[in-house]
Amino acid sequence: MARRSVVIGDYIEGHSFVHTLDAKVKLISTFLFAIVFFSVSSIGSFSLSSILVLLLLLCSRLPIRAVLQSLAPVFIFLFVFSLIQLIVIQDGKPLFSIGPITIYDEGMTMAFIVFWRTIMLFLIAIIMTATTSSYHITQAIETLLSPLNKVRFPVRDVATMVSIALRFIPILRDELLLIQQAQRARGYGRFKKSLKNRIKLFIPLFVPLFIRALKRAEELGEAMEARGYQSRGTYTTWKKKQWQRNDTVALSLSIVLACLILWL
Repeated sequence: MARRSVVIGDYIEGHSFVHTLDAKVKLISTFLFAIVFFSVSSIGSFSLSSILVLLLLLCSRLPIRAVLQSLAPVFIFLFVFSLIQLIVIQDGKPLFSIGPITIYDEGMTMAFIVFWRTIMLFLIAIIMTATTSSYHITQAIETLLSPLNKVRFPVRDVATMVSIALRFIPILRDELLLIQQAQRARGYGRFKKSLKNRIKLFIPLFVPLFIRALKRAEELGEAMEARGYQSRGTYTTWKKKQWQRNDTVALSLSIVLACLILWL
């Protein structure tokens, strides 16, 4: 069955080149490019970054249609936010007017930059989490933050919380779909077609979703407690991925590309 969408935290099993890379490489590269995306401002940097993300998406062999569908809510939010920026920012050269509203080039530029940066961040986050299991993400965070253990920083707790948070995103997505299907089966909102009423339909979704989220969290806590989970305990590793030559090449290439994007 084809996936309708891929959200952050959805792991899709595969055998692509990106899937085979060590989770530490993908985490470091993701944070590195996130910083780069917020630092660039030239057309060359935008173009090279976009091509890079597109190549990563193709190399990961993820269902592109499902990935694009997952960006639909982000597009809606960014569209509204961009409109606000176009109206609020009144600097630069005026381009055109719509009634009493004048659109300036600075507002257009800022709206585009915010739109592009957000989309790029969502795409690299989806690629990272869709090609890396939550187990390997937890292991990678623990390894990368392990030096902080010397100052009694709760590295294991942080890694576990991040892993659980990522895993809960697709779970809550599925719960929301179930609630929507249950309400439609009962005929709720079938005849309310106006935009105002469509917005009101989302309000009754949040209460049962919030209750289901709390129930899921309680069940997870009870399961961890039943299995004797302790952050300060000593644990062995069930499956540890060995660092390969491909990981070194991929990490080095990420650093070189990041420097090249910043240089353009």
